Amino acid sequence: MLATLLLAVLALGARAGDLGGHAPVAAEAPAPVEDRAAVLEEMWARRLLAPDQSAWAPSDAELLGRIRAAEADALVFLKRRFGTNRNWTASRKSPGPRLLTKEGYDKYLFLLSQDAIEYFEKKGAGAKWALKLTDWDGGASSTETAG
Repeated sequence: MLATLLLAVLALGARAGDLGGHAPVAAEAPAPVEDRAAVLEEMWARRLLAPDQSAWAPSDAELLGRIRAAEADALVFLKRRFGTNRNWTASRKSPGPRLLTKEGYDKYLFLLSQDAIEYFEKKGAGAKWALKLTDWDGGASSTETAG
């Protein structure tokens, strides 16, 4: 019965939004290839690479992407927490906001995890159990294991 109903819905060409899903997303244009020298300068400024290092590993590029993605939230969080974020940022060569460094990113992740532990402990769940939460399928509910 359920299979018949499912086939009928699929045959009618229902939109994803009608079924509780997400509307289709148009593919974005591929990002332009970044200038190697500019990326190297940014990695040096963010202290991802030593100043004498002239190449990066794929893991360094992934970390740069994660830092860029978290930067806006991290800078606000650190400033709100400590009154300043200058200890964990580097100045740009061009005018603009300061850059979150690797140390700043690590500090941000550490403080977020401490806040999460504190939150779960206030709710009566010990840290041991809070970090072992799973989703309905038994998989890890945290994205920390993926990154």
